[in-house]
Amino acid sequence: MKTIKLFALAVLVAATSNAFAQKTKISKGDFSELKDQKEVNIVYDYSKLECVGGAPFSKKPKPENEWLEEIKNKKNEKEVGTGDDWVKRWHTAKTDAFEPNFAVKLRTSGKELL
Repeated sequence: MKTIKLFALAVLVAATSNAFAQKTKISKGDFSELKDQKEVNIVYDYSKLECVGGAPFSKKPKPENEWLEEIKNKKNEKEVGTGDDWVKRWHTAKTDAFEPNFAVKLRTSGKELL
């Protein structure tokens, strides 16, 4: 009886995992260039980064430098120096926190490319 329940649970988990798996939608290009690649070099380019929200909350995307300036000024009004520290932490977080979370492990025939 336990075996049947475990088997049913395993089937249920497999079915839901498959149903809710992340779908990839290719909007431009294809992966054919990566077919025989053993290594891939990822370059993070923040030159056109736009941000939404922040201290003076806005739903309209703004260039990063304008967005940072607004938040820095708002934080410095409350307590001098906190805005400047926050901007430094923001730039550090891009490489220390954000990039590792966006790194994708590509697999071809069971071998990791990254």
